[in-house]
Amino acid sequence: MGNEHTHGRANAVSKIDDLIFWERIAEMPLWEAEQECVMRREENALQRAMLQNEKDSATAKNRKSEEREIGAEIYQLMSQSTKLNERITMLRKLQDKIHWRSAVKALYGDEAVTDCLVWMETNNSEIWEKRREWSRK
Repeated sequence: MGNEHTHGRANAVSKIDDLIFWERIAEMPLWEAEQECVMRREENALQRAMLQNEKDSATAKNRKSEEREIGAEIYQLMSQSTKLNERITMLRKLQDKIHWRSAVKALYGDEAVTDCLVWMETNNSEIWEKRREWSRK
């Protein structure tokens, strides 16, 4: 019974910590935010492994309610890891885009960046329109 109370309290703290984490990384430079997400993902993997050991122990001792509760926590961590993976991918793509623009600007000037964007819009209009549609949702 004591473990159930501890796990429930950990979930409440985890949700608050999660909200603070997402707000904090929104204010960070891209590179720092990516690194924070990677570290958080690694922490989640370690927590999942530890919880899996607890769940296996509960299963061996035939403690069904504890097993279910731990399983729910593992599921939450997996969900957080999915969000982190998506954010890492987005941050890396954004960094690549910024580096691309910086390179074009450094090599060919501001006008070349505009020319490239116009070219991309003209030659990939269907893709751009679909992205705009998705971003409005």
